[in-house]
Amino acid sequence: MPDCKSAFGRLKEVLLRDAAARGEAEDIFKVLARRSQKSCCHILSTSATDKRAFELLWNAGGLANEEIVQTVCSRVCLQSTDCTFDVAREVAQSIETVVRSSDNTFTLLDPLVYILRACDRAGSNYKEVDERSTEVLDAISALLGKFHSSRAVVEFCLHRPTLESLQLVTGAGASIPVLLWIDVVLPFTIARMKEMKEQGVSGDQSEQEVVAIVRECARVFFIARQVDVVVAASFAP
Repeated sequence: MPDCKSAFGRLKEVLLRDAAARGEAEDIFKVLARRSQKSCCHILSTSATDKRAFELLWNAGGLANEEIVQTVCSRVCLQSTDCTFDVAREVAQSIETVVRSSDNTFTLLDPLVYILRACDRAGSNYKEVDERSTEVLDAISALLGKFHSSRAVVEFCLHRPTLESLQLVTGAGASIPVLLWIDVVLPFTIARMKEMKEQGVSGDQSEQEVVAIVRECARVFFIARQVDVVVAASFAP
């Protein structure tokens, strides 16, 4: 669509100019997106370079298009090491913004978590294997704050546990539904406690945080008055 391409060309031209000029180009893009959402989102998914551009993509309907989601994930995973911008971090920041500005009617959690997983897998962006970027952790914090009843969100938080992500679970403990504690959090803590029993407690902060999650679990169950004998028995040696 020529008009769409011209508008996006204009948008790219003003990326380094003042905010007013860029805002004008983005307004043009939004109008064109209402006329040809797929074409506009495709152009933006292959060309966006910063948080603001990715936010424009999501707000234009990009999260609802599987092809667009895959394109962005591919860019995150295949980023060149000499790239002048960090795709994974910019995308993660845009997702945090989308989450914080969303309401209870938001229904696109699955593609959002899928994209964030791609950002998290971009291991070359992290100094250590067991670290998660600040941007990914901020996005997880936003997700747990608004969508703590989502199994996908809680599972993602525990998928590659770090001290910071474990602390997020502990902090959100009272908000996480009891059923998710039973189905997701408890199996995770049981597995980690068994490892600690076999290998010995090293005093590592992450291990201490696992213990803190177990304590929070006991508190949540006590308050909910739904302590299950079967669940309790699974902690037995």
